[in-house]
Amino acid sequence: MQEAGINAVRTYGTLADRSVLDKLWAKGIWVVPTVYAWGGSDPSVVVEAVNAVKDHPAILMWSIGNEWNYNGIYVHLSKWESVEKLNRAAQLIKENDNEHPVASIYGEVPERDIINAMPNVDLWGINSYRGISHGGLFNDYARRTGKPMFMGEYGADAFNARINAEDQGAQAYATKELTREIVERSAAVGGDVLGGFLFEFNDEWWKDGAGNNWVHEKGGIAPGGGPYPDKTFNEEWWGIVDIDRNPRAAYWEYRAIPNPMGPAHVDCCGSCEGHAYCSPQSGSCYEAKAKDYYEKCFAQDDCCSSCGGVGFCSPLSGTCYESKAKGYYLTCEDVMKF
Repeated sequence: MQEAGINAVRTYGTLADRSVLDKLWAKGIWVVPTVYAWGGSDPSVVVEAVNAVKDHPAILMWSIGNEWNYNGIYVHLSKWESVEKLNRAAQLIKENDNEHPVASIYGEVPERDIINAMPNVDLWGINSYRGISHGGLFNDYARRTGKPMFMGEYGADAFNARINAEDQGAQAYATKELTREIVERSAAVGGDVLGGFLFEFNDEWWKDGAGNNWVHEKGGIAPGGGPYPDKTFNEEWWGIVDIDRNPRAAYWEYRAIPNPMGPAHVDCCGSCEGHAYCSPQSGSCYEAKAKDYYEKCFAQDDCCSSCGGVGFCSPLSGTCYESKAKGYYLTCEDVMKF
């Protein structure tokens, strides 16, 4: 994933395993967990899901619902029944975490009445499959609201129903063209799209409900438009790598597209007082060096000398400590024992 330039992943359920989050963050990959996915549960389930990992640096935002206008939060609720439950989930998230935004994932561009009825949704993710282009999607969304947006799903599967065979070339072409449109409209270069989650990284052989989980099959259904070139959703063939993680042609096309870059923040440390590192790309401040290009904002690399050579010290403030409370504290030669 890291080699392909992937810097964020979206899960379709909660992710409470901190060891998984640690591994993703070590590669510089953010996570957008879906903390309310199934309308049969009470919205209060988000409280435990959010509180379990809200302090982890890998968490980018929270997500509620997945193209719920098609599936009624997977229990066939009406539109307004779904809105009621999702609103309650969003409210509870904000009551328990005021640091991360809340997104909701919609099938195609949400209507104005839906956007206006859900004020606690800070930004919208859109799942859309319109063939070889997103068409007027970005403009349609911008006319309806000023809230940020991203593509919650986009892409094409690798099976071509027209020739009844795998078609890596068609998937690669669609991946290239659809991703290029997102990059060209990226907020990093003044556009109105935060980014996009390509669907998907690897094949899933379970998705044809009438088939065998151990057999790679054709078929499966999904709502909303249709992918290039056949407008047919072959649900077990969406990966840019296969079930054994062998890259398809689409992987290499995706990897070749550079992530959009905004203007560099040359003096990012100047606005990050009290933090150990900063990103010259975004200007954001951090306490751990998750990415190689982060700049070090240490002011006092020799703080151990003023601490008697024992315990730990902060290279930011020069303060001496008996325990290493933060990852960037320097360990002096002799650690005090009690």
